[in-house]
Amino acid sequence: MTSVANPSSSIGFHIVLNLIPSFPLRYQLFCFTSYPTPSLFLRYQLFCFTFCHLPLCHVLADEVFIVHGGLFSKDNVKLSDIEGEDRIREPPEAGLLVDMLWSDPHPAPSGRFPSKRGVGCQFGASVTKNFLEGNNLSMVVRSHEMKENGYEIEHNGRLMTIFSAPNYCDQMKNQGAFIRYKKFAKDDDKGRTEFAKDQLASIKECNKNLRELAFKVTKFHWVDHPPRRSYEIREPDAGEHDGDVRGTPCLGI
Repeated sequence: MTSVANPSSSIGFHIVLNLIPSFPLRYQLFCFTSYPTPSLFLRYQLFCFTFCHLPLCHVLADEVFIVHGGLFSKDNVKLSDIEGEDRIREPPEAGLLVDMLWSDPHPAPSGRFPSKRGVGCQFGASVTKNFLEGNNLSMVVRSHEMKENGYEIEHNGRLMTIFSAPNYCDQMKNQGAFIRYKKFAKDDDKGRTEFAKDQLASIKECNKNLRELAFKVTKFHWVDHPPRRSYEIREPDAGEHDGDVRGTPCLGI
């Protein structure tokens, strides 16, 4: 999940009922090895129902657009367009809700490209720039992709991926990271500089895109633990299982 201090939590996970058939190996095995009986699968459905009532994005201090996946498959999307979406539902096959859950940034300076995930899109730096300028925002912060160092700054400092799951899938050996923002008076450039003085040059440069906010990034390593699988927790003597997908490459959730 993705959390901010105020308001409440937003959805940071995209296992939804109507997309499970598109990912039969990874997600159906997850569902039916973790929830093998009708009563337990009902609990899974209730989790999905709860997700449908969580916001898909936040705007922090009128500056930072916080979202799980990314930006949009079409131009000129306004915050009012997002507010006008019917949120209390499973995400459809395409549209603003799907883009916010599944899209990823692309290193190209402009344009959009087919998604490596088969849903949403990949968007270049010009898409990020136009969205921010069109909504009087300064920065996009998103997750959705595993990053070796726990975070990555892209699109000329206007977009950051922050990934807080270290050693993702117990195999990727990545660091995790989290981001902290602080608000300053409009003319308090000294305070903003002091707040981020211990950060890397790339983060200091990214902070220059902000008007009243400044941010820090903290990285952390994983803690080793004994290997456990969901079916071993349910049935400790189950042994090997055909549903073991630990070797499946992980893009990020």
